[in-house]
Amino acid sequence: MDPRKLPAHRRVRPAAPEPGAVLPAMDDLVAFMRRDDIPALTQAAIAHAQFETIHPFADGNGRSGRAIVSALLRAKGITRNVTVPVSAGLLTDTGAYFDALGEYREGFRSRSPSPLWLRSISCPYESEM
Repeated sequence: MDPRKLPAHRRVRPAAPEPGAVLPAMDDLVAFMRRDDIPALTQAAIAHAQFETIHPFADGNGRSGRAIVSALLRAKGITRNVTVPVSAGLLTDTGAYFDALGEYREGFRSRSPSPLWLRSISCPYESEM
């Protein structure tokens, strides 16, 4: 069957690196998250997608990836006193969420991942885009 005809949630499959590549990939992710030359929402979207692609754990990658988003938004000063419930926004349209992860994994360059986040998370930070 043509994979493009499958529902979005069935097209996205973890494509984790070989076990010996996980630590270097995580080190690279942490270095990316420490950068300050990228808009925070874009950085959070890419960091989340990259963590999900690395898929370092047998279970809990989704929760951990969403926690990374919250921590990064807090560290970048986007949130101050509250944690944005990222999963509440992202998981309201799981098809769009999995489509965006699939596009990321396929190396999309035609658009920023941030619009998915801005559609998924109701927040006043659209001016960052």
